[in-house]
Amino acid sequence: MVGEQTGVGRIFPYKATYHPEIKFNSELLKEPDIPKPDRMEYLNRPENIMQNLEEYDEARQSYSEKYNTELRKKEVAANHSMLKGFYENNDRYSEAFQLFYNIMNEYGYAENTVMMAFAFNPLLDYHKAALHDPDEIAPNGRTWRENMQSGSKGLVANLTYDGVHLYGDPRPSREQAKLIRDRLLAEIPSEKFTELSAGFPSILEYRDELEEGDPLLYR
Repeated sequence: MVGEQTGVGRIFPYKATYHPEIKFNSELLKEPDIPKPDRMEYLNRPENIMQNLEEYDEARQSYSEKYNTELRKKEVAANHSMLKGFYENNDRYSEAFQLFYNIMNEYGYAENTVMMAFAFNPLLDYHKAALHDPDEIAPNGRTWRENMQSGSKGLVANLTYDGVHLYGDPRPSREQAKLIRDRLLAEIPSEKFTELSAGFPSILEYRDELEEGDPLLYR
């Protein structure tokens, strides 16, 4: 990956990259509209029942492949908003992100830009909450302890979410994600997150400004 020198001895090792094939169209914002084969329809046919079941299995496999292809395109459109926010937010130059990158790189996951942006958000939420008295009430009406727990659980969920693993990148098991989570919470000082903003949320305005045929960020 192309590295960008960011000062203070840190490297931002990513470069905005557009998907070579998938372009934006409004259909990507909708649930894939692909008819699902009905098993009973095949069983009720007058022909040989075993042949009917074989045809049903073929139709189901075809449906699954088409659906997953369309769902993948939809995820690319959804990830575009987060990646644009990622590349326009200076939190990516922070020491906190560098420490996060270093640990993720040890496990071979740091090149998955979408996962890095997606997983950094709950990590930031956890460490921001950890700076407060855990029993005090946060602005969202929950205690800071509850916000820490939410960030901890969200980090594991985001590391293993299917939508951030679209291009054959190595992915952690849930057990490994928990181990990585534990290191990220223990080894990065919460004070490193003090001056950071809201991380890299998916900003709907970035999606709404897309026009038919526009390229979509995928790395």
